[in-house]
Amino acid sequence: MALIVAGLLLCGCAGQETSKTIVLPKETEDAENNAGIDVRDIKEYSFEGSVYSMTWKKESREEICVLRDQGEGLGYQTMNIYQGTESDIAVFEERPVSVSQLAPGGQYVLYETFDNNMIQLILYRVQTGEKLVIHERDGSMDTCCFRWSGDGTRFFVWPDGNYSGQNAVQMYPICRYDALSGEKTEIMMEGTENAWRQAIPNEDGSKVYVREEYPDQEGNVPISSEEWLELYGVENTELKTGAAYADGYEPSLPGRSWVLEMDTAAIREIDGENGDIPNLIRYTDQGVIGRNGEEVWMMAEPLSEFPKERILMTDCEKVCVCGKGDHIFLLDRESGTDTMQIMGIKVQDGEIVGRQVLYKGINGYCSGVEVGADDGELIVQTIGYLENGNSLAQVTVLEY
Repeated sequence: MALIVAGLLLCGCAGQETSKTIVLPKETEDAENNAGIDVRDIKEYSFEGSVYSMTWKKESREEICVLRDQGEGLGYQTMNIYQGTESDIAVFEERPVSVSQLAPGGQYVLYETFDNNMIQLILYRVQTGEKLVIHERDGSMDTCCFRWSGDGTRFFVWPDGNYSGQNAVQMYPICRYDALSGEKTEIMMEGTENAWRQAIPNEDGSKVYVREEYPDQEGNVPISSEEWLELYGVENTELKTGAAYADGYEPSLPGRSWVLEMDTAAIREIDGENGDIPNLIRYTDQGVIGRNGEEVWMMAEPLSEFPKERILMTDCEKVCVCGKGDHIFLLDRESGTDTMQIMGIKVQDGEIVGRQVLYKGINGYCSGVEVGADDGELIVQTIGYLENGNSLAQVTVLEY
């Protein structure tokens, strides 16, 4: 058995600091299964209130940044999980917010809000308090999608299809913005008007993987295996690779995938099923990783030159991947309990070379998980409820 003494920091209702000893399971010392992840410290921090997302604060190994739900608006807060201290909540948006993303590193926030019947995509710069309108549209326009690069310095914006039931050729932009300078780089894509689009940038935002899926003439779009199981209560045994389809669904066109090099404007289309990476998780240094039901797939760099490979089978609730692509973390319910455990997996050249249980006994529903920028910390965000009905957020941090 391996013993780790972990500081348990509780605030809010508890208002006290305690500690506990965590006993790691025996298999972590099994040389054949060991993933080589040496857990050095574990912290838990609880506070009352609702949270949209959280991340490590850039250039800090002690503080986390938290995007707080303020009713109809947004608030920003930092917490030192080692000292048990919190900053005041800085409310920076009081209008209703439909969707938001906190950048890795916590220096920026992207969100959509409403102003004079227009939907605005806004960049909030935490250090200066500036708010910059990036994109504006009315409700009749295509949905605006956005996603951060892994290092939190750049973000991508693109339009989703309009699901009109037509398959006309459509020119649409994939836009990259530098969050600090505001510099915009745009590549025009020739795709299909009637499309469901995904895009995921690599760690520094120099490249982006783009995927189009096409609905049927009634506008039905592909759904993931997890969504199929939730909707129908049974597994679909006739799935095509990477997608499940609702009753009577026949795609009007096969899906297409590309990799874009933003600095040179180079566009490379990826052949057929090799590019079919569903439910994108991360574009790592090793390649693009995504999940379809119990299957975790990887398409290695350079994209378009290697076929995708299935690297893992799992029915866990959450899958998280580090930026280097060599560590995968699985979060799942412990058998016969209401608590969760964390499994660490080591990947080398697209092959699993070790796995181990890192921690057990996490309470609540898992609402988010993230690896620190230097691949040395794992943040798990869970939600529970107090006796008065208020939300209780808990942060579990593993240093390794």
